[in-house]
Amino acid sequence: MLQRWPLSFCQWRAICPAALGKQMSSTTTPLASVAHHQYKRFHLSSASVLFTNKFPTKEELVRSIKASGSDVVSVWRGMNPYQISQAIGRSVNDVFEALNYIPEAAEKIDSTRTPIQDTAVITDVLRRLGRRGRIIAAPEVVEGIPSSHHIETPHDHVVSKGPLVPRSPVVAIMGHVDHGKTTLLDALRRSHIVDGEFGGITQHIGAFKVKVTDKETITFLDTPGHAAFHSLRSRGASVTDIVILVIAADDGIMEQTVESLKMAREAGVPVVVALNKVDKPGVDVDLVEKQILAVLNLELERFGGDVQCIHISALQEKNLDSLVQAVLVQAELLQLRGVREAPVEGVVIESRTHPARGKMVSALIRQGIVKKGTILVADDAHCKVRAMFDENGATLTTASLSDAIEIMGWRELPHAGAEIYQVETEKEAGEIVRRVAKAKLEEKAEKDLPSILKKQEYHLSTYLAAREQRRATRSRWRRPEPGIIQKEEIPKPDGPSLSIIIKGDVDGSVEAILDVLDTYHSSQCHLSLIHYGVGQVTPTDLEYAALFGGVIYTFNLKTPNSTKVAAVTQRVSVKEHNVIYHLIDDIRKEINARLPLVDVEHVVGEATVIEEFRINEKRKKVTVAGCSCTKGSLKRHGKYRVEREGEVLYDGDLASMKHLKSEVETVRSGVECGLRFTDHLLRFQRGDKIICYEMIPSPQKTDWNPGF
Repeated sequence: MLQRWPLSFCQWRAICPAALGKQMSSTTTPLASVAHHQYKRFHLSSASVLFTNKFPTKEELVRSIKASGSDVVSVWRGMNPYQISQAIGRSVNDVFEALNYIPEAAEKIDSTRTPIQDTAVITDVLRRLGRRGRIIAAPEVVEGIPSSHHIETPHDHVVSKGPLVPRSPVVAIMGHVDHGKTTLLDALRRSHIVDGEFGGITQHIGAFKVKVTDKETITFLDTPGHAAFHSLRSRGASVTDIVILVIAADDGIMEQTVESLKMAREAGVPVVVALNKVDKPGVDVDLVEKQILAVLNLELERFGGDVQCIHISALQEKNLDSLVQAVLVQAELLQLRGVREAPVEGVVIESRTHPARGKMVSALIRQGIVKKGTILVADDAHCKVRAMFDENGATLTTASLSDAIEIMGWRELPHAGAEIYQVETEKEAGEIVRRVAKAKLEEKAEKDLPSILKKQEYHLSTYLAAREQRRATRSRWRRPEPGIIQKEEIPKPDGPSLSIIIKGDVDGSVEAILDVLDTYHSSQCHLSLIHYGVGQVTPTDLEYAALFGGVIYTFNLKTPNSTKVAAVTQRVSVKEHNVIYHLIDDIRKEINARLPLVDVEHVVGEATVIEEFRINEKRKKVTVAGCSCTKGSLKRHGKYRVEREGEVLYDGDLASMKHLKSEVETVRSGVECGLRFTDHLLRFQRGDKIICYEMIPSPQKTDWNPGF
């Protein structure tokens, strides 16, 4: 005996997909027409499902519906099919299948982004999918991302109730490359950091705590000045209290000087100008100060403004006390305070992989006290603090307000600039990290959806065209003969290509290199970034490079001998660099080496027409140019171009070259000759210029200009 239960196909598939697959009849009667829309075509074989008495009873099915998640879903006016699918945890295809039962709605909805203004349609879709809806106000959208994408954490509800206590200022030293920023920090710390910087330029954000008086300390951030480190300078300005803008008196205002000041203004950070290298002979300090006022629009105290400008010599350590006092005065005006008795808050300055200590993060603490065992979360990474170190590598037991420390114990490496906050348990941290990772995947899927739909539309159109062709020829699809399955090959781009892998010592360096690579828009060679990351070259990196025929570039890393041997075995090139512009130059050389040779014109000689002659040759009148070679030499088998007043009359081969009635192969400078070209209709005038040239294959150079 057969029983019929009036449930939708979508509800049946959600409740018992295995039963449907085994028990459903292979022959069903279509009851509804198929709805079409722009991107997808869905086919429903039946609006009702037949089952035998072996299926569950009605009461069991109702319990299954409730158990399968028929909880109330919050919906709002204007939701689109994609948002509905995300809210109920089903695919977009299921939503469109349910919409096919609502003809008046299915005709109007032609994509996953089409808003549904009728809330009755939305609730009807939910009902057909086994859910109930609760109408709420539409959530606010910030920069195109719904507020529901925010990952709520316990940190969002923490209120810092501890007392405010004074804290040390965080000062970023910014300015143009080679203006003396690191030398200034060396002088303040009595150290020699600049000696350890490759190329003499800073390529990381360095954080150091300096004791300037018996009772006061300052945390300094040394930011790179090179054009490639734009993002690092921006991050340095955003986490600081005061900016020391270093300007070399012999160079004046430069590009990164203007950029650094712009970043400080965007972050709302006060600026103290340090006019460096004033001890150099021939320096006009007065002119530079006027440039500061005119170009940077900084009103110095000398001109009645409130911006302090201190004349210093970092190399000679002159007037540094005045600079420190200016910073302390500015910090006192800001009344810098913080809360110690509160959950930890901070920001990631850099992240790297240490060969012995594992994943390490340089952090600046803004609030609370970090101890061994503290559980921290930063973006999609978390850690239980195993140890802490200062800038000199000394082990710390605690760290608090304005301290720059290095933290060991991270499970994953967070990105530089990520916010750090404290949670109670590792389980809680893991749940937050998973939610953040899921939100990132959803955001990425949302961004990739247009391209996916475009590819799907192309595939569907191709399939329909092939199907129509089969129908026209009345041919049926046949199962292919069994045989060896061919290995799928990776499609190669047309023309020359270069695949690279980037590995760096810290996240900030990798970020700077990627920023430079983003400026590559040349059509001469296809540049593909296979992989990038922080830490040493791994066997997986070698496999990727071997598969794609790529090159591995390392930055500030020393490749182990075992890795070098493996690279040689797999025929993979691993190139080490310590200066970013040397690495970029190497990539440009690799691109140049892959570009095909081009023919470049090389002028062999030149001649001037003295007289035109008309002679008989095999009963035909031909034209001969009587010439005198004026430069280089003329070759019988070279290419020739005839010009008159800048206009090209002929470009082609030579038919004959004679000197004193004798056919010759070469005519040198100062010798007269007769030239006859393959074009018999060509006529000459006195003074015409004849150029002999040859095409030489020459290497190309990429037109990529990274900006430095």
